[in-house]
Amino acid sequence: MEQSFLTVKLYEMERQYGKMQARIRLCQKEDTEALRKELKEIQAECEEEDLLLRQSAAAARSRGVAALSEAQLVYDKQISEIWEKVLPDSVHGRDTWQEEKAEAGMLYAEYSIDFALRAAKNALYAALAAIAAERECGEWRKDDE
Repeated sequence: MEQSFLTVKLYEMERQYGKMQARIRLCQKEDTEALRKELKEIQAECEEEDLLLRQSAAAARSRGVAALSEAQLVYDKQISEIWEKVLPDSVHGRDTWQEEKAEAGMLYAEYSIDFALRAAKNALYAALAAIAAERECGEWRKDDE
């Protein structure tokens, strides 16, 4: 594994983060119809990514890659079910149904951001472990010569 590949992946993550920030800022200023259009676009992007992930899992030569792809698909399905079925029924206060739905949505958004931060830490750990393994391999080769 080349470390430059990690740099490329980090650049992609940074680019996606910038796009996400811009989308949120712009959408906060949009009317409801524009927000619904944006939601449909994001949903289509996610469906396309899920299809690619399924294809990647099916074609993977590595059982580890296939397992990671499958875990992501299972996680996404579970989160979708929670979003659609559990969260709307979980906020019971003195507010109206629309207010409770909005609060549930904000809780989901907050959790999703927390989960993304944890995923970034997991990615950092995996990257550093890979770099360490690569260096150890290089040191082993030098010692073997």
